[in-house]
Amino acid sequence: MARINKARYAVLGLLTLEPMSGYDMQKAMHKTINHFWSESDGQLYPMLAKLTQEKLVTVTEESQGARTRKIYTITKAGKKALQKWLAIPADPPSPRFELSLKLFFGHLAPKGSNIKHIKLHQHRMQASADLCKQVIKHLKSEHASDPKFTYWYLTVRSGYLNAKVQLKWCDEALELLK
Repeated sequence: MARINKARYAVLGLLTLEPMSGYDMQKAMHKTINHFWSESDGQLYPMLAKLTQEKLVTVTEESQGARTRKIYTITKAGKKALQKWLAIPADPPSPRFELSLKLFFGHLAPKGSNIKHIKLHQHRMQASADLCKQVIKHLKSEHASDPKFTYWYLTVRSGYLNAKVQLKWCDEALELLK
């Protein structure tokens, strides 16, 4: 079975929020989906060109002084394609987790190096949990009446709980390596 390029659906989904330029889309990605789905900036513009060619998005030009901005808008066909993809079951999570790979072979490295890796991961997971808590608070205070609230909340809550599980694992791993 051919692999589906899911970057197209990330782009189409963002365009359901509002028409955007490529630059605006990069900023929106980094503020929202980049916490759980990353696309490189280098993939964005070729994907927008391809979606335009496939008539899933339209592009209009807007003058901004001496510069021209391209503003992309999702079409009805684009929304239909996105909805069709949304109905398909999600692939299982990718099993690639570099820290686990390093720890699997950790007996070949100094214990202190492994401990440093775990502490760095712990720091990152604490930052992630803290950010999720802030976003949840913001969602509840600013977007509770938005029809998208429940779905945004579920996404952020998943990130929060994943970070908390990772923090518990870090505590256990550090205890074992003492």
